[in-house]
Amino acid sequence: MKNLLKTGHKSFTTAAATSTASPIFVQLKHLPYELGALEPVVSGHLMEFHYGKHHRNYVNNLNMLNEKSAEALAKGDIKRYIELTNAVKFNGGGHLNHEFFWECLAPIKEGGGAIPDEASDLRQMIEKEWGSIA
Repeated sequence: MKNLLKTGHKSFTTAAATSTASPIFVQLKHLPYELGALEPVVSGHLMEFHYGKHHRNYVNNLNMLNEKSAEALAKGDIKRYIELTNAVKFNGGGHLNHEFFWECLAPIKEGGGAIPDEASDLRQMIEKEWGSIA
C-alpha cells in the first residue's frame, strides 16, 4: 500500500511505504571509572543516581522512541514519525551529552578534581574572568 503525499500538482510516494525500517538501539556505555572513583568531589551515591537512573532513562526512552519511529516509517506514517522527532532529539541529545560528560571527568588519581596550577592557561583565564579560583 503506497502512501501518497500531494504537494500542489505533484504526487510523491514516500520511501518508507516501499521499504522496511529497522530501529537503531543504543546502549548505556560503561563508565571509564568506578562509581565511587570521583569521591570526594562527586559522591558514588550521586554518580549511581545520575548515571544509573538519569542517563539510563535517556537511553531507554531513546530506544523506545527509535522503535516507534521505525514502526511509523515502515507503515508510511510520516505524520507520526515527525511527531516523534522532538522527543528523539531530546533523549538522544541527553544521551550524547551525558556520554561526553562522563568522558570529561576523571578520578583524582588520574588527574581529575585538582585545582589548575597557578601558571596554567586555565587558571589564569578563570582568575581573569572571576577574580580568583575560589
